[in-house]
Amino acid sequence: MVYFKRYDAPVDSYATLQVTDAAARSTVIADLNAGTQYSFHVKCYNSHGSSPSSNSVVKQTLGNGYHADALEKEQALVTQIKMNI
Repeated sequence: MVYFKRYDAPVDSYATLQVTDAAARSTVIADLNAGTQYSFHVKCYNSHGSSPSSNSVVKQTLGNGYHADALEKEQALVTQIKMNI
């Protein structure tokens, strides 16, 4: 499960994106606001319970379709972020 929120939003305002493909190594989070910082973290679930949450990362969407951290293999589009999970 990917948890995300605007960086400046309250802690209890995380939205979620469920990734059901166990082999997935990335996912796209769409419908984000351009030029906005977001906080992301991942938590895994299975029949035995849940993992601890990953460390949070903060990324910003840009208006020009490119992300400054291309070496990290993450792409930020105007309103979406592709995140390695």
